Amino acid sequence: MPILTDLNRVWKMEEKTQSESAKILVVDDIQTNLIVAKGLLEPYRVQVDLCESGKAAIAAVRTKNYDLVLMDYRMPEMDGIEAVRRIRAFGVDNPHYENVPIVAFTAEMIRDVKKMLLQSGFDDYLAKPASTAELDTMIEKWIPMSKQLKTLA
Repeated sequence: MPILTDLNRVWKMEEKTQSESAKILVVDDIQTNLIVAKGLLEPYRVQVDLCESGKAAIAAVRTKNYDLVLMDYRMPEMDGIEAVRRIRAFGVDNPHYENVPIVAFTAEMIRDVKKMLLQSGFDDYLAKPASTAELDTMIEKWIPMSKQLKTLA
């Protein structure tokens, strides 16, 4: 194994997490943000669904067991905080809803906002625009290990 590590350093190869079986829902009211997020997630080879509102996210989550939800918290009609509250309430009937990782995916970078989102039921926080390193961390942290495959990038 040390030889492989040395070769990786020489060729500047890094491991990349991929997961063809992982399902990710991205929720944002701005179409451009959805397109960008889908493009950023493409190298991970995950299944990506897109929603433009909190209400649509609730409907999507009821029809599919997502491994990760990336949700903006500022949306018209129903914001991300209310959507998270309603999704978590489904946990009475199915524990998946209590435990599905929901990450606030927002351009708000104020420390107090992050704290408020975490206290409101979000599991984590990812600032827009997200870097590849930040996405790597989220994928590795929240996608179940059983669904992760490491490949050389």
